[in-house]
Amino acid sequence: MNERADEIGIVVAALGDDGHAYVLADRSLRDAPAAWGRAVVQAHREFDADRIIAEENFGGEMVRFVIRAADANVSVRVITASRGKVLRAEPVSALYEQGKVHHVGRFAVLEDQLCAFTTQGYRGEGSPDHADALVFAVSELMLKDQAAILEFYRQQAEGREQQRSQAQTEVQKGDGEPLIALKAPGDISAVHGLSGTYYIIWSAPNGASRSKPRTPPA
Repeated sequence: MNERADEIGIVVAALGDDGHAYVLADRSLRDAPAAWGRAVVQAHREFDADRIIAEENFGGEMVRFVIRAADANVSVRVITASRGKVLRAEPVSALYEQGKVHHVGRFAVLEDQLCAFTTQGYRGEGSPDHADALVFAVSELMLKDQAAILEFYRQQAEGREQQRSQAQTEVQKGDGEPLIALKAPGDISAVHGLSGTYYIIWSAPNGASRSKPRTPPA
């Protein structure tokens, strides 16, 4: 078995009565198809799972065939990953932030991979197979409805709009005149703008310098 080959992500998760997702096991491994097929079926039996979710991009019907070869009676649903790993992980990351996903035990490799996800991409080594399997599992449990994903992105956009609005309000406070954030040297107390406007420099509570336009002194 090639030690450099990607692992097969096998994660068991369940939906609790409280509507939260619970990660129960991480059975990911690097092995031949017959071996990981048996591992999937064993996890299905051990946790009395309702369904096995498999990623079509990985092998399509081959995945279904390998699992069914281990047990022809298990329920398998093959899905297609239409978005990149980072985009798929974003809604699940939001669920973690809301305290709606819980780990029942310690899953060192899985948790390391989750921590290596950033908005710029995956910063860990190799492929995040454990984390990717978890994303599919939690998405199936809590984000299966397309409307739930759209609602997530709507809230994200709304949050960014609120932040922009708040920032705009901050710079417009005081005497109805716009405030301008500046980084002025400590020994400067006033400056003329290119348009001839005269600015008085003062220190804001957060340490940044701000200025108000004033009529130039006679």
